[in-house]
Amino acid sequence: MPVKDNEGKIIGVLEALNKINGSFNNEDEEFINLISEQAFIILRNCSNFEKVVGNQYKLQNLLMVFLLSSNQKLKFKKGSNEAF
Repeated sequence: MPVKDNEGKIIGVLEALNKINGSFNNEDEEFINLISEQAFIILRNCSNFEKVVGNQYKLQNLLMVFLLSSNQKLKFKKGSNEAF
């Protein structure tokens, strides 16, 4: 069963093997399709979370650089190496 994104693009596959009692039927297929839709939502959420964490890390680094450069500017008079 394909795992599709919102645009219908296949991003993965689910495989069901060896049903315990009998053969797979339409009800099984519908159930696996529901699992496939949930799998896409989980994968999308994981991807979005990774992006958010990555952006947070970048913002923290930028903030640290800004604070460090601001701190240096406060310690020295403009155009001088003398501390206040």
